[in-house]
Amino acid sequence: MAPRIWTYINNSDSKNADLDQYRGYFNFQLSAGNPDGFILDTNTRWAEKGPSFQADLSYPLKTPNQGIGFYLHLQYFNGYAENLLHYQQKDESIRLGLSIVR
Repeated sequence: MAPRIWTYINNSDSKNADLDQYRGYFNFQLSAGNPDGFILDTNTRWAEKGPSFQADLSYPLKTPNQGIGFYLHLQYFNGYAENLLHYQQKDESIRLGLSIVR
């Protein structure tokens, strides 16, 4: 478990002046699993415009060279501020791919 809080500095004059309403000031991360198997990592943010939720499920793949690890990665996101260009737009997405870190 990892709660995080943050603040915005000199953001009132920027193009993203209302970012705090969509991104909030608080995040709660919860991870569970086995390093040699599945790991589920969740992040939840609360903001004035609504919550945002992201879940990442990963599984290690066997590779010939154990120095580099690859992971099968499934990600779900539902909420605001996934990117700074369209932070006011609520998005829902599911992604499947490979990752080199988890």
